[in-house]
Amino acid sequence: WLNPVSTWAADASNFICTHNRFITLSEALSRPVNLYATSIEKMIVTLAELNEGQDIYDVRTFALYSESIKHNAKLLYQVPLDVFLQHTESIDVSRRRIVYLHHSYRCGSTLFSQMFQDLPGWKVVSENQYLLAMLTREVGDVASFSQTDLYKKLVVSGIKYHVSQFGDDTSVFIKSTLYDQYAVRVIPDNLPQVEIVYAYREPL
Repeated sequence: WLNPVSTWAADASNFICTHNRFITLSEALSRPVNLYATSIEKMIVTLAELNEGQDIYDVRTFALYSESIKHNAKLLYQVPLDVFLQHTESIDVSRRRIVYLHHSYRCGSTLFSQMFQDLPGWKVVSENQYLLAMLTREVGDVASFSQTDLYKKLVVSGIKYHVSQFGDDTSVFIKSTLYDQYAVRVIPDNLPQVEIVYAYREPL
């Protein structure tokens, strides 16, 4: 079950009223919903519903996925964390081509995203910060937390959920966030088919 918060937004960004109602996860997933945020204190994952036809993955409009979804979300759904993790466990991405870009500041990572977006058959997820608030506000020792099974499940579930949003023949390029440098350690053991690229800027 979900506890969705229905919202009406001014200028497609600022929520000015809310109300609560309950629907099933399957009903929510039948709509154009995308991953938005996670809280381990409240044990929820927040999904955002968008208007039909909106492409929040266009990195030439918004360089960051998280900024795109903030401007285009019209409804927020709060999903119990265990329900979300159970759902993503059933998603099979073993046959999908996934490139994961781990990077440093000012290294050309946005250019990488734009280049992959222009390739036929590719979609780009550029810096989804769905773990950011949780890591910066709810976790004191991120290094220690990154060793837990919960953290590993959160990283893997996020990747699998995003990949599942695209057709089976679509390859996916994922640009990591700078705030979650430990995710790259989780991927090889849990999603071995993912190709990891590291980009950095050589200091002058």
